[in-house]
This record gives sequence, C-alpha cells and structure tokens, in this order.
Amino acid sequence: MDLKLKGFLLIVFAACIPNCYAQSSTDGSYFWNVFNINYRISEKTDLLLNTKEHYSNQVDRVDFYHGELTLYRKLGPTFSMGLGYRQTGNYRSEQWSGGHNYLLYGVHLFQRGSIKIKIANRFVYKTFRHSETQYALDNISNVDFFTRSVSWVPKPYYCHELFTEIKTRKIQNIRLYGGLHVLKSKYVGFDLFYCQWFSQSSTAWNNYHVYGLATKIYLQ
Repeated sequence: MDLKLKGFLLIVFAACIPNCYAQSSTDGSYFWNVFNINYRISEKTDLLLNTKEHYSNQVDRVDFYHGELTLYRKLGPTFSMGLGYRQTGNYRSEQWSGGHNYLLYGVHLFQRGSIKIKIANRFVYKTFRHSETQYALDNISNVDFFTRSVSWVPKPYYCHELFTEIKTRKIQNIRLYGGLHVLKSKYVGFDLFYCQWFSQSSTAWNNYHVYGLATKIYLQ
C-alpha cells in the first residue's frame, strides 16, 4: 500500500511540474532531467554514472547535457574522495560545442539526529573545443531531513551549489534547491525539485527558474 501511495504522489507531482513550467515561458525557465546509477563495488567503493539534460523553455530545446563517471572511495567514517570524468555539450549559436571535464571530489558526510548533511568540494579541470581551458572550484552541499523516519510521506531536502572559476576568481553559478524525495527504496528513487539558478555572464547576473526530476538506480 505504501508503495502505491508513493507512486500516486510521484505522478501527481510530475503532472504539476509541466503546468508550472508552462506558466514561465518568457522568464528563462528550465526543466532538468537527472539520471543516476550508483553501483556499490565494495563496502568502501562506489561507481556513479550521472547524466543531466537542461531543456530551455525560451529556445524550446535541450541546450546543455553532461555525462559523468566517477569512482568514490571511502577513506574514513565521514570522508570520501572521488575521481571522475565528465563530457559536456552546450548548444549556442545554432551549433553544439563539446567539452571535457576532469574531476576531483572531497566529500564529508555527517548525521545529526534525523538530519543528514553532505558537503562536497570539487576541483574541475575543463577543456573546450572553441574556448580556453578553465580551472574551477565548486562547493555542493545537501541537507536531508527526517532521514530516520519510516513513513511513506515524501522527505524534504535542501541543496546549494556554488561554482567558482579559479583564474578569474569569479563566481559563475549559484544554485539554490528545494525538493522532495518522493520515492526511495533499496533499488530505486525519485526526487522532484525546484531550483533558483543565478548565472553570471561577462556583464550581469541572469536568473532562471528550474523544475526538475531526478531518477536514481542503486545496484549492489
């Protein structure tokens, strides 16, 4: 019964997203589709495959995607490191431009009662086909609430992302998320989220509204 209720809620929330999204046709809104496969190699080692697509409501098409493969190793009770590779694609001026990112993660994980806190710092070496190489330092922090509850009610979470380009010392992106873990089981999970995205161009900050769905597969 609980699984059926969760599935029903997922359908209801997913149906609401396009309606909200359609009301934002001129304000720079996006829909993001995120897909993760986490493979547990051993007690201390995980392999993560992550893909992401940005669908822009302004241009009515996908204008960004990435595919990432990262290997994580647990080095202590609360600390892990990861080494990964990401391929990106940006659609600009009627053409796609590709990029290659090399990633180094340091991840801290804390549990305070029923609240789980995850803080990840990421160094990124970026190469592009039509622009200069970049070095970036990113901070990604997640807070999950009611993690010890066994209730079927969707659990809320908060996340923020801060992306900084090292050579220019300029913040490129700030993203503030609020979402729900609508369904989470041993092998599959679904999240729905809203993100307020601030992106800095060469002259000004741009503000975007993002609605998204994240699908997670867990392999043991």
